[in-house]
Amino acid sequence: MPGKSVKNAYLAGLIDGEGSLYLKLDDGNGVMAQLTIAMCSEETIGWIAENFGGRVERVNRVRKENHSQLWRWRVHGAMAAVILKDTIPYMVTKRRLAELFVEFVGESYRGWYVPDDFRLVRQEIYEEYLDAR
Repeated sequence: MPGKSVKNAYLAGLIDGEGSLYLKLDDGNGVMAQLTIAMCSEETIGWIAENFGGRVERVNRVRKENHSQLWRWRVHGAMAAVILKDTIPYMVTKRRLAELFVEFVGESYRGWYVPDDFRLVRQEIYEEYLDAR
């Protein structure tokens, strides 16, 4: 059975290739931070959930005859940031986005509520994230 660093490196490759790091900051106090990986391999998506937690979803989409079923793994907020902290050393393509994601979530992540003292910091991080995408 592979060790933690091997699992983190494998997940980093999946995030770099098939992953999406989504941040949203609205005009009010709304904030969203989500990490997803989508692919046709239900086995791989299941492995991710088994080793890192999170949620597995069967994606309903209009399928053409030659298309396979799509599966998605999803994790939000602080849990996503913890996972990214462990995978960043192995990332290449989305490393900077992952670093910004971790900064954006910060130690004081409280779901949809953003404390005033952290709001300006998040705004700056969010603008950098938009530029980096």
